[in-house]
Amino acid sequence: MRARQGAGMYWLDDHRLLAVASMPSSGGGRVDVWKEPKAIYIWDTTTRSAQKYRDVVADGSSQFCLANGYVRYITEFHRDHDGEIVYWEGPFGSEKQFQTGPRWGPQAPSDPVSRDFENWLDCDTEPTRDALRPEHRKGWDVRLLRKQDGYLLVGKAYAPNESPAATEDQAINLVRPDSPAPIPVAITEKEMELAAIEYSQYSGEYIITPMIPPSGHARVVTWPLDVAPIVYLLKPDGGVKKQAFPLGVTWFFGFPTKAGFFFPGTTVRTRYDRPGARVYRDGGIVWLGEEEVRTAAPSPDGCKVGVAVVDRSTKIIGIRIFDFCPSGRL
Repeated sequence: MRARQGAGMYWLDDHRLLAVASMPSSGGGRVDVWKEPKAIYIWDTTTRSAQKYRDVVADGSSQFCLANGYVRYITEFHRDHDGEIVYWEGPFGSEKQFQTGPRWGPQAPSDPVSRDFENWLDCDTEPTRDALRPEHRKGWDVRLLRKQDGYLLVGKAYAPNESPAATEDQAINLVRPDSPAPIPVAITEKEMELAAIEYSQYSGEYIITPMIPPSGHARVVTWPLDVAPIVYLLKPDGGVKKQAFPLGVTWFFGFPTKAGFFFPGTTVRTRYDRPGARVYRDGGIVWLGEEEVRTAAPSPDGCKVGVAVVDRSTKIIGIRIFDFCPSGRL
């Protein structure tokens, strides 16, 4: 099974991995991962077999999203009909088909391409600013969390003649639906500016990966090599823990597993780093291989990680599963 380049992978449970992928053709060799037929496949680790679930669009625009058992994806995209699309949405296994009219006119419960702002942590919501508290609907930078956890209030949006320097070191706030007052979170506005946010079912935490160091003057999109990389582990109640990693780790987007904190690794070889999945545990890095990893997904129990890896000779992207259980072995 060959994974779509850049696609996410999702675990339906602790044994079944879902991926937008294509089956290898008999001809072999190099392929165009954007044009060949794509479908949703489910890989069962107990039987070591894959089953096709449904065809999706082939050009990388399926916008597949799965969270909390709810799924959304596009199966048809009609460019010759002013952009009409056919998509499926609902509880996985019983999702229903919808169609939008010309120019993305909404004719269904939700329109996956014309939303106010997207939320990949909670696919069953239609994110609009109406979902925010009235005082936060205008002029605020917010980051949506899962529906039951609310959102992060990062800071005020700045006018062109204003400078954010005076407030960018202030702490952000968590706004929960069950809490009348915002909860201060020990992460600065500056760190959140370009941060990535994921949720770990295994640890029950949000993994916030800042792209801007907590100290320093320049705004950067590459973490400085002389600053220890960090991620923040945010509990739904607002508690936060900072996790630092060894110097020299240049690609530190990852997640907790039974074996430790898993990193997909960089996709290019540099003088400072090389491709290859790895795990941080007991204060050090354990390498799991030297294959280029395009995307990775942990199972809910933290025992397995599915990865899309690139074959160096054919450039075909295949799927591999790391199994760390029992006892978090490597």
